[in-house]
Amino acid sequence: MSQHTPGPWTVEVWDYSYANPPRKELNVRDGSMLLATVAWDEGKENPYTVQTDTANANARLIAAAPQLLAFVETVDVRLASPELTPELVASMRALAGALLAQVKGAAK
Repeated sequence: MSQHTPGPWTVEVWDYSYANPPRKELNVRDGSMLLATVAWDEGKENPYTVQTDTANANARLIAAAPQLLAFVETVDVRLASPELTPELVASMRALAGALLAQVKGAAK
């Protein structure tokens, strides 16, 4: 099975105001390579793109994919541990909270 591009992934705005039609894109990158593009309409009611808020949410979710995968893998291993302590549960919940904040746009 193929491996995904390692994280961290970031979201950048690319401005194509000069293009026809003008547009902006949210591009997910790993630092050097473009991994995904989310186009949005900026209130121009383009039927082929999503609204700005939805585009930002989609891009954040895509960019968090490597961390979300790592979290699921960690939870899978830790839940199989015979020593599932309250501290271990608390640390998993803290990491889950941080990831949710990142995906939802609350983390900076």
